[in-house]
Amino acid sequence: MNRIFKYFSLAVIALSLTACSQAQSTTITASKLDLGPFPISTGTVMFTPVNTLGTPIAFADGTGAQHGTTAFSCEVSAGAITGAIT
Repeated sequence: MNRIFKYFSLAVIALSLTACSQAQSTTITASKLDLGPFPISTGTVMFTPVNTLGTPIAFADGTGAQHGTTAFSCEVSAGAITGAIT
């Protein structure tokens, strides 16, 4: 009985550690950016990662690369975000 409890405890600890280590991820897409009744034909949209207080923050992207607090831009064409964030 003691051995089963020990294995169960280790399993619970292992599962709780993996649950805590999940990263937050945000995907940004757009297919209908408009100004009034007309879609934006071309342009650039800027994104700045911020914390809950609105302060710009540094972060690691999905590949593990570190980024500072600078804004990122995306091209807009025919009212939709096209290409990758640069």
